[in-house]
Amino acid sequence: MSIKEFLWSDKVPIWWSLATSLVSAALGALFVLCVVPHFNRGFENEKIRTSFLLGKLNQLDAQSTNIALIMNEFVTQCSVDANSDASDLASELKQERFKLSLLAIEVSAMLPSDVDREKVKSMSSAASQLTIPRQCPKLDDLSEYIDQTGELKLKVLQVSQALARSADL
Repeated sequence: MSIKEFLWSDKVPIWWSLATSLVSAALGALFVLCVVPHFNRGFENEKIRTSFLLGKLNQLDAQSTNIALIMNEFVTQCSVDANSDASDLASELKQERFKLSLLAIEVSAMLPSDVDREKVKSMSSAASQLTIPRQCPKLDDLSEYIDQTGELKLKVLQVSQALARSADL
């Protein structure tokens, strides 16, 4: 009896059925124990990375919004009272700029390309140019502060887009 006749015959011995069932079960178990965890590990790593990057995106947005609120408060305060003291707002802005610069360092380390890292540097330099004087400037000069804030928000948006692109979000 040849192999072809043995495999395709109507009467297959019971030992052959048991052997093929056991081999199939062993291969299935090997697949479940070895291959599936590898894929699962990859998915979990990507899930953790995506969650981390989304957190950084939220932090970037929150920091830039805090800076914009402080600058808006400064412009409003100086518009209402040209002789007011803005030293409290200046110190708040300094703290927020520091937090943004720390966040920029973290984000820069996550970005793979030099072009994207340049965007982070550009954002950091835009943030460092934001300053609030202790005394309110003339009303004509207040629009400069709003322009600087808008420029910072645009730079943060560019960095957020680069970060989202690097994470394939």
